[in-house]
Order: sequence, then C-alpha cells, then structure tokens
Amino acid sequence: IQNWPAPMAMAWGLAHDGENLWITDPSSAPTIIQEVSEDGTLTGNTIPCAWGGSWVGDMASDGMYLYCCNVGGDNNIYVVDLADGTVVNQIGGAFTGVSQRGLAYDEVNDEYYIGGWNENTIYRLDGTGATIDTYSWPSISGLAWHCNGSSGTGTIWVIENSPADNVTELDPNDNWAQLQQFTLPGSGGYGGAGT
Repeated sequence: IQNWPAPMAMAWGLAHDGENLWITDPSSAPTIIQEVSEDGTLTGNTIPCAWGGSWVGDMASDGMYLYCCNVGGDNNIYVVDLADGTVVNQIGGAFTGVSQRGLAYDEVNDEYYIGGWNENTIYRLDGTGATIDTYSWPSISGLAWHCNGSSGTGTIWVIENSPADNVTELDPNDNWAQLQQFTLPGSGGYGGAGT
C-alpha cells in the first residue's frame, strides 16, 4: 500500500498512534523513540527512555499511550503517556527472565503479547503482567494485535527474524490456530523486526 525508507539507521519498534508513527532504532538512538509522519519524515518529536535497558524494542499504541518493550535491564513493558512522555506504568512478569523483542497490546481485553528469539515463546499476559497462556514460536522479532471490532476477539501477527522472515497470523483463542503465513516482501533473510 505504501512504503518509504526508514529515516534512521536501523528501524525496529513501530507503533501508530492514529495520526503518526513512533519508531525505535537500536543502532543509532537506542534509548529514544522518534515520531515519524505517515510519509516517512521525522517530525522532531522524541521521547527519551532512560529505563536502564539496552534499547527499546517493539511497541504498540492506543492513541493515548505507547506500550514499549524494554530490551535489557529489567526487560519490563513500559507504558508511556504520549502527551508528555512520562512513564505511567511498568509491567513485569514471568517473561522478564530474558530480553524479549516483540510486543502487542489488546486494548479491548487489556492484554499483552510479548516474546522474542531468546526463548522462542509468546507470552499472553493480563494487564498486571500475570501469564494467561504461552505458545512456542521460533525467531520472534515483532508482534501485532488485530482486533475484530469490539467483540473482544482478534488475532496475533508474528514477525520472524529468520532465514524465511515469515509473517504469521495466529488465533490465540482457538488453540493458537495458524490462519495464514507469508514472507516479508523483498526479504533476503534475517530482516524481520518489530511491527
């Protein structure tokens, strides 16, 4: 539908707030989240993230907050107010034993999905960080939630950083049934990042 070169060295985390995108770069700006317009232009708005991690991985947004995967340090999920960049919550749990890469947020059910290639596991969490379920999946680099309206149902999309760079849609409410899968366009392998 649309594409443009990332206006940074290495784009990883990505969230859409309803108007603009927020992108992280573990290479040249590991602890800064940068706002980018829908045409790929940096707006100049940034959020510094001095959380003690190595970098900010995948993200999600509900238009009011950014939900951020802290890679390293405490490995927690950080909830950041888009209005002023302050941390309003941080969520830990069983997933924090190693750093994760992908993060998705289901705002209807107040649930999180987090996972990465260190464990090859997707954790489904409630709003407090308690584990609801886990599912084994290889080479997780990014996760995204797709809501089916206000019904409270939806699917999770998984991006791999692997030789195949697969993108897969799973239904966590139907025994993690695989609904579809395709390869990242133009991928030469190991190109998967956040969503």
